Amino acid sequence: MYGRIHDATPTHQPGSAYTAVVARWPDTGLYIGYVPGLSGAHSQAETLEELNANLRDVVSLIVEDGPPPLAGEFVGAQVVVVAKKPCGIDSRTEAAFG
Repeated sequence: MYGRIHDATPTHQPGSAYTAVVARWPDTGLYIGYVPGLSGAHSQAETLEELNANLRDVVSLIVEDGPPPLAGEFVGAQVVVVAKKPCGIDSRTEAAFG
């Protein structure tokens, strides 16, 4: 066995793991993160390490007084592929010949 698999489902106990969704904002270069289903659990930072620390602080404050109701749970990520239009076809031609 090469690694330990852990359950990332929030249990609101010390040492609980939460899944954060992270994106990099191109205009500012900042990393933006949030924990799905945990209202108010979002932050931003210049580095991934700083973002993780910020989110850890925010989640700790949210669950400090007991488990809040979860509004949802992280399920996964999907790749969405959009077909490229053939050359010479624009939206007006497509609308006309559809």
